[in-house]
Amino acid sequence: MGVKLALCLIPYKHVLFRPLGIFKLGGMDDAGYALSVFQNHRRHSGVSLLGAALLEIGPGDSAATGLIAWAAGAKKTVLLDQGGHAVRDMAFYKRLARELAGSGFTRAERLLACRSFEELLQATGTTYLTGGIASLRSLESGSLDFSFSQDVLEHIHLNEIGSFLRELCRAHKRGSFTSHRIDLQDHLGEGLNSLRFGPRVWESALFKRAGFYTNRLRAGQVVEMFQSAGFRVVSAEEEKWDDLPINPEKMHQSFQSMPRENLLVRRLYLLGQKD
Repeated sequence: MGVKLALCLIPYKHVLFRPLGIFKLGGMDDAGYALSVFQNHRRHSGVSLLGAALLEIGPGDSAATGLIAWAAGAKKTVLLDQGGHAVRDMAFYKRLARELAGSGFTRAERLLACRSFEELLQATGTTYLTGGIASLRSLESGSLDFSFSQDVLEHIHLNEIGSFLRELCRAHKRGSFTSHRIDLQDHLGEGLNSLRFGPRVWESALFKRAGFYTNRLRAGQVVEMFQSAGFRVVSAEEEKWDDLPINPEKMHQSFQSMPRENLLVRRLYLLGQKD
């Protein structure tokens, strides 16, 4: 943790340390993984993407979802992130296009003619926004048919996630779905070590900039926030530990009174709908 706190002060850390896997932003720069994530959320929601407008929250290291969604029949894709971290290497995207074509998405073959990242975005109807919640506010109300995220929502700052979810709901059409996998483990050792710290330390500017920051919301709190934002929670599937990975006495007092069943949830698969 100390090492990450020090490294987070270095400019351009995502570029410098990406080859080492430090500050790596998910696995979306792996073509197979990107396709599996997209297909899982599509199956989870059961939505048809033909002519749809969709949003991926936190595309991380690539713009792969724009290609995949277009190949699956989507009209428009918005990729929303907190910085321009997506790889621009056309060799990666052409490899993805070939894999898509080989998996039955024959439309993807047309993308092999694209010569630049910008041309690729234009050809697939993809808009890449890098201003976080400010960019989300720029989306037209009632413009989204579908949205999803993969291990991203836990990284949105605690004081911003309520506003973020309200803006997300505003941008959705009535009857549309939003699908999310949310990792409730700490990003230190896949346990609950983050709960050792009080809010004053954990929500400090330094910790928020570190690669291990999460908002530490538990499953029940996440469900309540989606409901408060205007979504009906269709399903909230929980993946749990068999036993707590931390001695409750080691947790900060602000977490010690939480129900044990809520603390046991390590991952949440949430599907919401805007009524």
